[in-house]
Amino acid sequence: MDIQRFYWLDASIVLNWISSQSRRWSVFVSNRVGEIQRLTEISDWHHVTSANNPADILSRGLNPYELANSSMWWHGPSFLQLNNDWPSSSFVHLENDLPEQRKVVTNAATVDECLVTKLLSERSSLNKICRIIAYCLRFCRAYCPSTPTKIITSSEIALALRLMCKFVQKQAFSSEYKALNQGKSISTSSGLLSLSPYMDETGVMRVGGRLKNSNLPIDACHPILLPRSHDLTRHVIEYEHVRNMHTGAQATMAAIRQRFWPLALRSTVRRVIQKCVTCFKSKPLQSQAMMGSLPASRVTVSRPFSRTGIDYAGPVTLREGKRRNARNHKAYIAIFVCFATKAVHIELVSDLTLDAFLAAFKRFISRRGKPSHMYSDNKTTFVGAQKQLKELYDFYLKQTNMSQIEQFCSEQKISWNFIPPNAPHFGGLWEAAVKSAKFHMT
Repeated sequence: MDIQRFYWLDASIVLNWISSQSRRWSVFVSNRVGEIQRLTEISDWHHVTSANNPADILSRGLNPYELANSSMWWHGPSFLQLNNDWPSSSFVHLENDLPEQRKVVTNAATVDECLVTKLLSERSSLNKICRIIAYCLRFCRAYCPSTPTKIITSSEIALALRLMCKFVQKQAFSSEYKALNQGKSISTSSGLLSLSPYMDETGVMRVGGRLKNSNLPIDACHPILLPRSHDLTRHVIEYEHVRNMHTGAQATMAAIRQRFWPLALRSTVRRVIQKCVTCFKSKPLQSQAMMGSLPASRVTVSRPFSRTGIDYAGPVTLREGKRRNARNHKAYIAIFVCFATKAVHIELVSDLTLDAFLAAFKRFISRRGKPSHMYSDNKTTFVGAQKQLKELYDFYLKQTNMSQIEQFCSEQKISWNFIPPNAPHFGGLWEAAVKSAKFHMT
């Protein structure tokens, strides 16, 4: 049975509670308001004046005689008898004047940026930063020289750099620095454990090692530790890179490790050098031509050395015999490269004559089998070889008593191909094989 309900209140504060979200109020009020909103509808609650509220009679107090004759108590307010003449339910919404409203506390803190951190992030030169800190140290009596000069000395710059490293180490290696400062050992889970760090008399963390008794400077024997990703590390790398005339990564790393030991130095150095504008201008990226598709002879599955490329390497010195007065003369090496497997076959050629080449070519055929296609440079020796092979092929065809050879040569004849003139890049496969052969023979 659907029965419409009406709830009347003369307390504007309570109506503000009910008509607002429960999370706005304190814990006690929020729990009660949430329960009321779960059981009732907010639109069913209305405001009524205290004079028309029967519940107000008990809260104010009334003697029994007056209560027995009270029409308000027994029948309620008179407007309830009228269906269309109810007072308008209006009350003042209170936004910020409710004591039960939950207080939102916001903590605002201002942190003054340290001078060293500000200089490292804003300045671009390590020397300039050290000079600024050195001038600031002159105002401190503990660091001011007895007779200060107008120009910052090298000792003052070294002191400023050392104090700056000490400040950075306190930030980056706080737990290790605290342990070493108290004379304790660092944690076994620390990333610096393998470096055996220690603290020198000035309070700077350095890399340990076995060079304590060496006559080298202390910075070379025990470099200063620096974090991997820090502005000071970046400034040190840039300084050494420029001081050594924009050297590469290896030379820059060698110069840095004469005084410092940054963590993950190789990757950090490469990242910094890649952003060097001077190096980028001197070594620009050159455009490269797109490589064309490989010819069919290079990508077709075939028997090894059925498609072969050939080239000469040399000359090499060949001795005619073991006797003491044996003569030496120039010889060459024939490089045969398989197109399918890139296997290399090497034959010695006694001289640059046609007969010597044919002898080497026949030895290759005897060892690897007769190829179906040969590829070579457009040289005089190989052009003559093609003509001689054609003459031998015609000679075998005219022989009536060699039918088997005739059938073999007609079915599996050798096709000789030359690359275009003045285009050695067409023979890159055998040129690479010649390069490898020369490397291993020298």
